[in-house]
Amino acid sequence: LSIYDPSNVILYQSSSSPAQEWKFERQSDNSYIITNVKYNKCLDVAGASSESDANVQIWERLNNSAQRWYVYKVGSDYVMRPACSKACVLDVDGGSSANETNIQTWTYNGSKAQLFKITKIK
Repeated sequence: LSIYDPSNVILYQSSSSPAQEWKFERQSDNSYIITNVKYNKCLDVAGASSESDANVQIWERLNNSAQRWYVYKVGSDYVMRPACSKACVLDVDGGSSANETNIQTWTYNGSKAQLFKITKIK
């Protein structure tokens, strides 16, 4: 995941850019606040929407349900569900693998578009 716009989150091929580095901070409810290293802003569901097709962006830290993410291991990948939704997860729009594809929320369906790699770098 990378940042574009500079607040919109998009898919981008892996690089060493700080725009692709995220800090995961576990919260007392076992969710995570996920902060972009380059911009020091949090992964956020626009408008704290609980519906499919909500845009994912980075935003100033608000400590709200739009910025808390439950992370579930599925095989060697991870699925991330925002606390503001019981049914939707982080998703690559249309399941595309093209650079600059938008990241959104979508109803969980177990597709590859909803599986992400998390790699510890430090």
